[in-house]
Amino acid sequence: MTSPSRHLCFFGLDLTFSAEDPDLLEELVTSVPGGPHLPPSHTCTCDARVRVHARAGADGWHVDVERRSGPASSHVYATMPNLLEGVEQIVTEAGIESARDRGRVPLHAAGAVSGSGAVLALGNSGSGKSNIAFAWMRTGAELLGDDVVYVTPDLDAEPFVRHFKLEVERARTFGIEPDRTPGYDPECSEVWAHPTDLGGRVATTPARIRRVIHLVFDPDAPERIERMGELELLDALLRSRIGEERVGAEEFDLLHALARAAEGYRVITSDTSAVAPRLLGPLEASTDASTPRVRADVVFRTVGTDWVAYDPAANEMHVLNLTSALIWELCDGDTTVSRIVELLGEVLENAPAPAELRVHVDEALAAFAERGLLE
Repeated sequence: MTSPSRHLCFFGLDLTFSAEDPDLLEELVTSVPGGPHLPPSHTCTCDARVRVHARAGADGWHVDVERRSGPASSHVYATMPNLLEGVEQIVTEAGIESARDRGRVPLHAAGAVSGSGAVLALGNSGSGKSNIAFAWMRTGAELLGDDVVYVTPDLDAEPFVRHFKLEVERARTFGIEPDRTPGYDPECSEVWAHPTDLGGRVATTPARIRRVIHLVFDPDAPERIERMGELELLDALLRSRIGEERVGAEEFDLLHALARAAEGYRVITSDTSAVAPRLLGPLEASTDASTPRVRADVVFRTVGTDWVAYDPAANEMHVLNLTSALIWELCDGDTTVSRIVELLGEVLENAPAPAELRVHVDEALAAFAERGLLE
């Protein structure tokens, strides 16, 4: 007897799901990230073919995966939520592979479309990307994704929308009954809900990227918004690229082009949900988000074990310690003060806490300015 199956095709992925139980098949399909909620017009001819077959076993849920490229694999999941998370991961990995084959660069990023284009939010794990995406969805913006977004050669953001995982009581505030959500398990405290089930909208076509936000979560710092230079933004994009292999020349050039074309901002905040709506509209950098630059005519040299800055206009020589010398070299007119603090923390042995480092940086910059060494 042939198992019931369902075919999905979207954004470079050709997926076929099958299951011995029609209800299980429906659970799988409704939980797939990216495509089931797209309109039929988004079907396409795809080369990245993946077949997923699920069945119940004595020890849990069994899933067999066949790929057009790459070896077949089998997995066993103890619970239904585990099964759906596993299938989501399988589809996500296949999507990332397909994206690269199609010349896209996959990024760990949240994204939304609002106004004249797309806004992306980069950040380390735990920086608040999913919270940002959820808050953007609540503003009425079209969601591109909460963790994965593809950058196209045209510098567009291609969507990859996943389900949100919500606490049961929070889901009920949206009128969602937990037992009607994909993979519901009464022993679990979370449920899956697609953005459209939460009253949100999802992007169905790529959108030009106009702004990139680098999120920095700091529970103790005051909120700051800093304009990022081209090199800083490129560094953040490269660090957010998905994949352990080396960056190829084409990927580097694409991200470099994005760093030149898009607005870049670093946002330091303790509440990503609160700041999220403002990130879609006009932004002004915080007053302390300067990018100091030393005068080009000042000669900076190592003399013995010391660092020396010679001011030819004043015919004065200034001797710098290690920390001040490092700060001097970072005063390139492109690096913000907070980024200088971060970089010092990375290179100094036994570096003090960021707050103490900030004091050293502020004192050094004040000394440079007092002596007329900054532009």
